[in-house]
Amino acid sequence: MVNCNCLYLAHAFLNSTYNYRFSIPPGIHGLDLLYTFYPFTLTLPGYDLSIPIPLLYAEGLQSYFISFVKHGNPNIERRNGTVAWPIFGSEKTIVDTTIFGFDVTTDDELPEDRCGFWEPALYV
Repeated sequence: MVNCNCLYLAHAFLNSTYNYRFSIPPGIHGLDLLYTFYPFTLTLPGYDLSIPIPLLYAEGLQSYFISFVKHGNPNIERRNGTVAWPIFGSEKTIVDTTIFGFDVTTDDELPEDRCGFWEPALYV
């Protein structure tokens, strides 16, 4: 369902979006937030939970996001060690964050036929 939402938003903006996939294991939904908001420390009464995050990935993702917020383009102030982030376009080009670093690839996990069912929001 998350994939279909991303595809729907890309279509709404005529595919002129910057999409990414977070593939660092276990690759579950929301795990990228630990990298987005690094350093992440959860403080509870009597406990401090600090989660170790590979700094290269955290700083790389943060540089993309900050650059996008400031300039509307994630590439202007991106860090060394990152790749140029292409526009999604009709080719469904994305940046994939993997254990090997950042990679440009085609998103093959967006089934147009299945997602097309949800896009018109007929279930509302």
